[in-house]
Formats: sequence, C-alpha cells, structure tokens
Amino acid sequence: MSYVIVTAYEVELYFFESHHLKDKRRVLKSLIQRGRQRFGLSISEVDHLDHWQTGTIGLAIVSNSDSHNERIIDRFLKAIEEWYPVEITKLSRY
Repeated sequence: MSYVIVTAYEVELYFFESHHLKDKRRVLKSLIQRGRQRFGLSISEVDHLDHWQTGTIGLAIVSNSDSHNERIIDRFLKAIEEWYPVEITKLSRY
C-alpha cells in the first residue's frame, strides 16, 4: 500500500534590505524560483502582498514520506536565510 504525504507550511519573512515593494518582490521572485527548481516545492506569496518589509509564503511538498518532506523543507528554510537578507519571523505547519 502506498501513501501520499502532503506537508505544507506558512512562512512569514522580514526583509532587512527592502525599502520599496520592488525590492521585496525581487527577492521573493528569486526565492520562489529557487524553491521550485532546487527543492521541488510548490510555493507562492500568500499574505502581506502590499507590505514592503514583510511577506508571507506558503509552501508544500508531496511524497510518500513525511521525514523526506521535512528534510527538504528544513534545507530550504535554512537556505533562505543564507541566500537572502531575510529573517523567518513565524513558521506554521499545516
């Protein structure tokens, strides 16, 4: 018997070097693209669309293993703060 495991998170971000919506959107666009290409995540901006220093992304991954999903998401979340001038301020699993 096979299983389908869906793991989803909501991630609130603070953008340190953002002074305009364009700054935030440039970083978010890159972050979303990397999340999709390198980690196979389904990812989108879901809240704080008009705030220039905060943003919220939703992300999800599907596989047959919860531990695999958690490893991938954990690697992505660590990479976010290494690659970009952002801080994860809130993390909610669904």
